[in-house]
Amino acid sequence: MKNEWSGSFGLNAIQQANNNVPGTGVTPLIPNYDMINLGIYAIEKYSKGPLELEGGLRFDTRSVNTARYVDSELQEADLSYTNFSAFIGGLYQISPKVTFNSNLGTAWRPPNVNELFSEGLHHGAAAVEIGDPDLNSEKSLKWVNAFEYDGGRTHLELTAYANHISDYIYLNPTGETYVSLRGTFNVYEYLQANAFFYGFDFSGSYVFTERLSAYAKGSIIRAKNTDENNYFPFIPSDRMDWGLAYQFGSLKNSQTNKLTLSNMLVAKQHREPDFDLAPAPSAYALFNLAYQKKFILGENQLNVGVQIQNLFNTSYKEYMNRFRISRMIWVEIFS
Repeated sequence: MKNEWSGSFGLNAIQQANNNVPGTGVTPLIPNYDMINLGIYAIEKYSKGPLELEGGLRFDTRSVNTARYVDSELQEADLSYTNFSAFIGGLYQISPKVTFNSNLGTAWRPPNVNELFSEGLHHGAAAVEIGDPDLNSEKSLKWVNAFEYDGGRTHLELTAYANHISDYIYLNPTGETYVSLRGTFNVYEYLQANAFFYGFDFSGSYVFTERLSAYAKGSIIRAKNTDENNYFPFIPSDRMDWGLAYQFGSLKNSQTNKLTLSNMLVAKQHREPDFDLAPAPSAYALFNLAYQKKFILGENQLNVGVQIQNLFNTSYKEYMNRFRISRMIWVEIFS
């Protein structure tokens, strides 16, 4: 096979504006702002036989102009952020059934307006959030490796990654409370620290018969504050989702019904920060049931279904949810 080179390059632009509605009687959480983000990138790819190599380079610049009144005094800020990012990766087809790929890349993220300038009550989260206008851009170096096996009936995929992030921005509970006529609210502040993330994602499926199949997927993530030698708040706990699916009728039938019973297993988060507003909740297991119907309408396909989450109304608390809802059946109809 001849060597094959292919590439692409492009530009993208994002413009965003936020203007608070005056006269509401509510102090805005963030100021009015105008944001412009411009980016240019180039990607080159080389293929030969079972080997593929790819590399890319990108440059971004962002400008943010903000304005708001604080105690009848106009406060304005003009901020700008620029940075390069790059990646190099490769894929190798070890055999017709086995593939391995690896990717090493840098990335960056400028702080969002809410991270910079939040100052007040976040009504959606029922919490007071305090930003920091001196936050720096996050910069990361990430290495990802993935192994994939496709054996017809069996499909397996395992991904492992390590990510070092300089100036990682996170929302930290202060332990203080703010009391107003609307109630008492916990106070959070945006902070920065150097971080090391690593973990695994896995998924797999197996087809028993033309009608019966099974799947499993899960994730494990670790996040260490390397400055303080402790853990960050609001990091997902270990979890796995597995289930069985039964299809009524033949796969060749254009109008099929599928019933799926699944089980979500969520572990207790043992890697808590030194201070949190409440202890991490216990592990839990939830059963879910879904039914899906596929219709062929001429040349189009329509999927209609209903899904019931927490089928047995199990009491539980989710560590990632600041409200930590403890008991709920959720019914969703989708199309």
